[in-house]
Amino acid sequence: MKIDAELDQLSKEILDIKDLLAHVPQDEIERENHFNIIESRLKAAKESQKSLKQEYRIAGSKSNLTKMKNLEKELNAMEGTLKTMKSPSKDVVLGEIVRIQNDTRDSLDKSLKLASDCLEVGVSTLASLQDQGEQMKKIDDGMNEVSERVETSKKLVKKFKRWTIPRFRRKKEMVKEDITEGK
Repeated sequence: MKIDAELDQLSKEILDIKDLLAHVPQDEIERENHFNIIESRLKAAKESQKSLKQEYRIAGSKSNLTKMKNLEKELNAMEGTLKTMKSPSKDVVLGEIVRIQNDTRDSLDKSLKLASDCLEVGVSTLASLQDQGEQMKKIDDGMNEVSERVETSKKLVKKFKRWTIPRFRRKKEMVKEDITEGK
């Protein structure tokens, strides 16, 4: 019968899947690909099993019903096994946790060093700014002193002009008189 041949084919597929589960590679990438293959074959086998179960019910055949139930149990057990194999072991999880903690600690150490370096740069910049501020104050004081001296000089020049110009004019007038008298 066609149904019996399909049942034998399903049994053979289950044996192949068991063989795949027994020979899992160690390499992570190959392991992941291997699990994907097993998963897709398990899914196909479960669909075949459900289809066969319906065909047995429709046909009203009670023969091989126990065999069908046993195959269903095997498929469910293999699904559980695959799920267990795919989930990492406690050692792997703990190792990953330790690695993440170490990476975090290293990152924090680097951050603290960067913060310390930034603080040093900030302190030296502040000292430079204070020195520059003092220089600017000295320059400002010097400019104020120069400004005061310029103002004092302007006043002295004005006084000098007032004092010398009238005398110069008087002298000039005296010289003119002398010239006009001498003629």
